[in-house]
Amino acid sequence: MHSTRSLPFVISKLTSDLSRLTSNPGQSVVYTRDSIQGLLRLESNQLFIQWRFTRKIEHYGIEVRTDSEEYPMREHVIPISKLSEVRVRRRRFMIPPRRTLVLVSSDLQVFDPLTGDGEVPGLALQHPAELVIQVRRADHQLLEEFASQLRMAISEQVLDSLEQDLKQINGPKKRLGP
Repeated sequence: MHSTRSLPFVISKLTSDLSRLTSNPGQSVVYTRDSIQGLLRLESNQLFIQWRFTRKIEHYGIEVRTDSEEYPMREHVIPISKLSEVRVRRRRFMIPPRRTLVLVSSDLQVFDPLTGDGEVPGLALQHPAELVIQVRRADHQLLEEFASQLRMAISEQVLDSLEQDLKQINGPKKRLGP
């Protein structure tokens, strides 16, 4: 792998608390927007995942205010040998059409550091062996190229591993002839 490729991503989630409004008419409505801005970067035999978590809390009522929290940037490095599959999921019937990158690991602990710890929130995983990242529409072409390069890197890693196994089985090559 000679060139370095990267793929930006943004994950957003909006939640609201309307229960206070119906139970106490004088209370405020609270909207919370969690956002994760990140970057996937492929370098040699490693996949770097960098992300920053931000939370914006908006209060509407007697007082209108916005509170923001920004957590420090985090990074996790995954060896290509720990990835078993890369898929691009296409959702054509959604408006607008969406594409997601699905990374499947060969070990359940590979994506654990991405979920965050007690102090800093992280990415939400639907399954511990899958990392699903939605990509912006403007980056769909870049997603296809990145997924292809990642598949190629996984294939090269498997091929290198098989060649090493074959060398161990056959032993050192013997020279034939004088």
